[in-house]
Amino acid sequence: LAVTLTAAAASAMVIVNTPVLVQAALGRGAELLIANKFGKQEIGGRGFRPLINEALMQGVPVLTAVSADNLAGFQAYADGFATRLPADIAPVLAWAGADAPAPT
Repeated sequence: LAVTLTAAAASAMVIVNTPVLVQAALGRGAELLIANKFGKQEIGGRGFRPLINEALMQGVPVLTAVSADNLAGFQAYADGFATRLPADIAPVLAWAGADAPAPT
């Protein structure tokens, strides 16, 4: 999945990749958490899972990818509260409440 951002959207976006920075962003009112994957660490309660939990408790939606090998573990974690999205930009942006970028 490739996402094209306008300059304005990119300038408003903060990309963080450490738990401390993610937690700080959540504390500042993040509107969406994108976790690159929900893998074995998260299934085991480690990795970014505590931050995913925190985001969800704050009402912040979480977008992540799950491999076929980890799908059962993710489904057990999500307990029916996940929304499966196709790997297509329009439905992902619609789910996130964002406008699709204009074609270039």
